Amino acid sequence: MSSRTETKMSESPGIFIDDFGRDAVSDRHYAVLGRAVWLATRFENGCKTTAIMLGVKGGHLHAKVLVEGTDYIEALESFVVSERSKQLNAVVQSVSSFLVHDEAGRILHRARKARNEIAHEAASGFDYAITEPEVLNRVYSALRESVRAVAEGDNLVSVLLSRLNGDPLFVGNYVDLVVAWVCDVEPDGTAHLR
Repeated sequence: MSSRTETKMSESPGIFIDDFGRDAVSDRHYAVLGRAVWLATRFENGCKTTAIMLGVKGGHLHAKVLVEGTDYIEALESFVVSERSKQLNAVVQSVSSFLVHDEAGRILHRARKARNEIAHEAASGFDYAITEPEVLNRVYSALRESVRAVAEGDNLVSVLLSRLNGDPLFVGNYVDLVVAWVCDVEPDGTAHLR
């Protein structure tokens, strides 16, 4: 069962997955999609972690403990659960409220929208696209745009977390390197996949 056609179920009405074959070309394309979803998830988790750190270091949690008279550990656990369960839009709003520059908030919101595109739309029709070069080029062009927006947001969140933690900053062109790795292209944009 090594070929894609050998594994196709002949009587499927198209409702169920009916092509379980794998080959090097499809594996490469689906790997790109998988890395894009991973980046989208990383960005969301980074936003939530940043919101938690800003809430703790910004004094919101300390003020809550003083006002409500609750135990600090209980308040911290409750705060973390609350922040982790929020929708990404609310988390981005929260993080943006701490930022001095409006452009930083716009970067996060663009990244949020691109994350949603990757998470909810990128795989739609992907199985057809990998069989049609013209369609695949359009799909990859849109995916690269979304990945770039998420990478810019991830870069901003990573800088914020590094500064909050006192960790060293990444030196280099982070966004281009992430886009090249996720989309399986050279940093200059030359595609590996054709």
